[in-house]
Amino acid sequence: VDGSIATSPLTTVNSGATLAGTGTVGTLTVSGALAPGNSAGTLSVVGNVVLDMGSSLDWELDGGDNTPGGGINDLLAISGTGVGNLTLDGTLNVAALDSDPFSSLGFDAHWTIITYTGTLTDNGLDLGVMPSLPEGWGWEVDTTSQPGEVWLVVPEPSAALLGLLGVLGLLRRRRA
Repeated sequence: VDGSIATSPLTTVNSGATLAGTGTVGTLTVSGALAPGNSAGTLSVVGNVVLDMGSSLDWELDGGDNTPGGGINDLLAISGTGVGNLTLDGTLNVAALDSDPFSSLGFDAHWTIITYTGTLTDNGLDLGVMPSLPEGWGWEVDTTSQPGEVWLVVPEPSAALLGLLGVLGLLRRRRA
């Protein structure tokens, strides 16, 4: 969808189908795949969004620039007066848009992947195929740091992990 079908009362993406583009749709239910943009871009919804358990969110992100949407990263923007609710479920798959993806990140890096103006029903978004990160780092979905936004984050490692990395560094240094 690169135009607008927002006047349609409901858009349904069935299992095996994919909705992509930079246009605008009305209320959306996804059992298949959702892939905002034509490469990176923003898909807008004027209404509510229900992502079913079997849905696949296929996002493209730039490892060196976490600007939401705008042709830099994929974004699902949900809005509307009295609507804009999000039911979050399914599996997030991320493809890297740059050739040296995510290698120069700092801890607490985040990408806004979904914005919404209503309420969130968080049934859990699983992580599927994700870009590689440096050893000891991981990905998380964050639905609480910024109201009205779903983030993909690289959280700061726990104190135990940092301590272990420090010990490993000392052992390696002693060998040299």
